Amino acid sequence: MWRLTGPTLAKCSPCVDTGPRTLNDLPEKILLHILTFFTTLDAVQTSLISRKWRPLWSRLRFLRFSYEHVPLNNPPSDNRDFFVEFINRALIFRPHHPIDLFSPSFIYHHRFGLHVDSWVRSAVTHLHTRELHLDFFIDREYHQTDESFNHKYDFPFTVLRNGTVVVLKLTRVELTLPENMALGFVIL
Repeated sequence: MWRLTGPTLAKCSPCVDTGPRTLNDLPEKILLHILTFFTTLDAVQTSLISRKWRPLWSRLRFLRFSYEHVPLNNPPSDNRDFFVEFINRALIFRPHHPIDLFSPSFIYHHRFGLHVDSWVRSAVTHLHTRELHLDFFIDREYHQTDESFNHKYDFPFTVLRNGTVVVLKLTRVELTLPENMALGFVIL
């Protein structure tokens, strides 16, 4: 092998390639950057690769949970149960370090109301999220055969009082503002 030494090439004796050979050889910062392109479900699954990867998902600055990426089960209601349980466990096992984004996206049914309340409280009070996106409308195809099409989540607005949320995005969510807070807000 040859290497460049000043303006000339010199033969290595024996030349050692010090570059990364596997993903595990990459610095943690680069591995975390790679994980930013994954959904939270996929990022958590990378913890099975090796010991080095095990804690990485919990250091991400976002938690994006998309129902569309959940493996299909039969009956479909099992998918939502799996999805809800996955979010519950992810929030339990993740250290309480601040995050930039908490974003669950799934088909809401009123039987999941207490779970969603818990997610919102955890994201705002423990994880100090800056952006909170609740999307309970996936796609019309998902909702047409679902009996929960008319179910809407009632957002607990008071949880934001002591939080750090600067961006709040809500889809298919009821928002009831306390009377003393209703003035000064523009409802779109």
